[in-house]
Amino acid sequence: MNFNKKPKQKKSSFSFVKSYEGSSDKLPKPFFYAIIGIIYVLFILLYYYFILPALNFNSIPSWIFVFFIILPPLFVITHALTRKNILKFKVKNYNAYKIICGCFSLIYISTLVLCLIFGTRLFRAKAYSNLLKVDFETKETFNETFNYEDVKLPSIDKDIAYRLAQTKLGNYGDQYQISEKNFSIQSVTRNGESTLVRVVPLEYRNIFISLGNMNKGAPGYIEVNCVTQEAKFVPVEGGIKYLSSAMFSKDLNRYLRFNNINALYSSKYFEIDDEGNPYWVVPCHRNKVGLFNGRDPVSVILLNAVTGEIKNYKLGEEPQWVDHAISLDVMMDQANDYLKYKKGFINATFGAKSNVFNLSDGYNYLIKNNDFYFISTVTSDNENDQTSIGFLIMSLKTKETLFFNSMEFQGLTEMRARQIAEQEDSVKAQKFTSTWPILISIKGIPTYFLTLKNSVTVQKYCFIDVKTGGKISIADSLDKALNEYLRINQQEPENFYTAEDTIFRFNIIDEYVYFSLTSEPQKIYKSDLSLNPLLKLLNVGDKVNFKYSTIDNENIVLSIDVTFQ
Repeated sequence: MNFNKKPKQKKSSFSFVKSYEGSSDKLPKPFFYAIIGIIYVLFILLYYYFILPALNFNSIPSWIFVFFIILPPLFVITHALTRKNILKFKVKNYNAYKIICGCFSLIYISTLVLCLIFGTRLFRAKAYSNLLKVDFETKETFNETFNYEDVKLPSIDKDIAYRLAQTKLGNYGDQYQISEKNFSIQSVTRNGESTLVRVVPLEYRNIFISLGNMNKGAPGYIEVNCVTQEAKFVPVEGGIKYLSSAMFSKDLNRYLRFNNINALYSSKYFEIDDEGNPYWVVPCHRNKVGLFNGRDPVSVILLNAVTGEIKNYKLGEEPQWVDHAISLDVMMDQANDYLKYKKGFINATFGAKSNVFNLSDGYNYLIKNNDFYFISTVTSDNENDQTSIGFLIMSLKTKETLFFNSMEFQGLTEMRARQIAEQEDSVKAQKFTSTWPILISIKGIPTYFLTLKNSVTVQKYCFIDVKTGGKISIADSLDKALNEYLRINQQEPENFYTAEDTIFRFNIIDEYVYFSLTSEPQKIYKSDLSLNPLLKLLNVGDKVNFKYSTIDNENIVLSIDVTFQ
């Protein structure tokens, strides 16, 4: 047995440096350290080029970036000073450079973690709930804001609009594609009137097409009118050069970051101005709860997607055509925090959950007086609860938030309204699905409007009262559904006529009676038999007095009285 064998020595983390320094064919030391320095600088540059952190004290990626900048030079410098015996102190087996770098890392990371923890809702719930200022509104404001005659009702949802957009790729489909992620909704003014559209730029299909067309750009964008269902390809002079699928300096994310190195933003929206020029709208925020939390809108970046020109605006000073001046996820976070944490974190999470509410599962948009609104009902924290206590409407331009929560606004959630519509026999039989409902006011009645679709297009239109869901009208056209809903609620449409005469001829088919009058026998009227039970006993020569409206070239009876002869 060999008792003179030396124990194995533990390898130092710098053993590769020692072995290099002991080698006979080593490079000169200055040249070696220059190579290490170049590798370090390249690493930092590549990290920034690909990760693109905001150089902002309130950005977590920025803290990580700074950590990688400071630690390697600190390690090298302290190690060199330790070897030259300038730094001589030790703690057990740990040299000075290890102690200094370890303490720096511990303090830096601990500060970051503590800032994250103490900025959470657990400690700052009240601060989160106070980020949003909410005004409580009345039925009069509701009728004025949501009057169905003043708002543009979209007839298609994002799914159908996206399918329509895909049909317009045409000959560009081999090289370009569209992204549902960038399929933005906005209002545009055409001939003095606002309408709702979705727009999406053409994106490169692969890296080779992107490189080949980097200076030329994509040929244009596709626009889908959500009201008329018209879809069209819009060519753009000069080409759309700044895209998510572009490379190098034309890459959208990289170009934005290099020109706004300290801006905080989480969303980008593709929009067009009223002349059809394409832009990227980038809402910016600041953190108001701790260092990293409590996002609050502060400004807007506009990037011309053709020229690359960038302009920065304070919130409220951006051009009127801009709709997404505030990021949707920021508004939703603030709304949910306001509804949930008014009485603190413990009440909302572990306690009695008094006055704890959430936005419902979905949302929709509304155009009113050139303003662009996000709207969603408010429900309890119980996932199985399908009743609402009211609804919030939030401007994505100004952050103005209105809460309608009095008794007349309480009723069904949008999800429950969808279920009711889809359970109707005529809808169920054809397996139609519902779009997300839009809240409107019809003659002062809070009402959900939605459409029913198959896999291709809209098939039916539907109105449901918010209060009970018991008053529902479904028809093949918007006008028919609206007038039926008015009849159910004993309301009259704006344009209606009255007539009084004797029956010239009539015919009962299914649930309707068709008749003409003696004074005008060529004109046919259609009446639902449920309007008056005497209609089933109708005969030639009987006198009728009724109101009707002309819808899709049909004369639809709204109410009718019968006098037998």
